[in-house]
Amino acid sequence: MSKLGLALGGGGARGLAHIGVLKVLEQNKIEVHSITGCSMGAVIGGLYSFYGNAKLVEDFTLDIIHNPKFPELGINKLSENHKADKNYFEQFFDYVGTRVQALRALNRLSYFDEQLTEEIYNVIPDVPVEKFKIKFS
Repeated sequence: MSKLGLALGGGGARGLAHIGVLKVLEQNKIEVHSITGCSMGAVIGGLYSFYGNAKLVEDFTLDIIHNPKFPELGINKLSENHKADKNYFEQFFDYVGTRVQALRALNRLSYFDEQLTEEIYNVIPDVPVEKFKIKFS
């Protein structure tokens, strides 16, 4: 009997589409034996491995997105989208500014400030990977 392992890719918000794929696999009774991921794929894969259920992953994700603290994360500052109402130099300085923020974050445990990082850690389940319902790497 063969076993299915999934590798989920990154892509920021686009990585949330993995939840839909996991739901379809469940609807078709296709069991996932192991899962791994990169970037957002690691987040979704980790949540799925922990919960073992795509609906619970979706609910958890929606709770986070709808949390009033979510906009404070400033995730939109990392976007590559350029505003049409900004001239080239404004767009350039925005681009450089986000890169400088990212480089500064290398000296910290998180891109976000310490208080916000602590709040994020308090929301994420703190369970050893060996205790997940599905093998995860």
